Amino acid sequence: MTSPTSRSLAKLRKEGWTAQVVERWNSFAKCRQDLFGFIDIIAFKGDIMLAVQATSGSNVSARVDKINQSQAASLWQESPTRLIVVHGWRKVGERGARKLWDCREVWVGKGLEQELLGTEAFCSELFNPAATTSPATCCKAGASAPEPSGTVPSPHC
Repeated sequence: MTSPTSRSLAKLRKEGWTAQVVERWNSFAKCRQDLFGFIDIIAFKGDIMLAVQATSGSNVSARVDKINQSQAASLWQESPTRLIVVHGWRKVGERGARKLWDCREVWVGKGLEQELLGTEAFCSELFNPAATTSPATCCKAGASAPEPSGTVPSPHC
């Protein structure tokens, strides 16, 4: 059986991200420790830095709450090019059929607490060089965030 972290790492690399696991095993406490208390994987593509928290599908809301309460996460989000996403992994499929792993992505911070389909599409639109104002800057300033329907945000919030 594979871990949520290994599945997220494979997913990110398949999407063209340069990614590395940054959580570590603490042999004294006998537990895994995340970087800054909330990051399992760091990924980057161009100027975009992505902090990923990988978990089971049933623990997504607990991880989002943990990140929202983290001072380190607030500092991470001060830059519009640093994003946080929670990957929730679960098996889905028809009854009696083979079940496949499915990743639920929940973007965290500054009005982005919602599901968006496709890290690639979201980030490519979010940092569109043709846009005069970065949507991350718009959303950070309090304008409306992208709709949770799975559509990518417009160039201007």
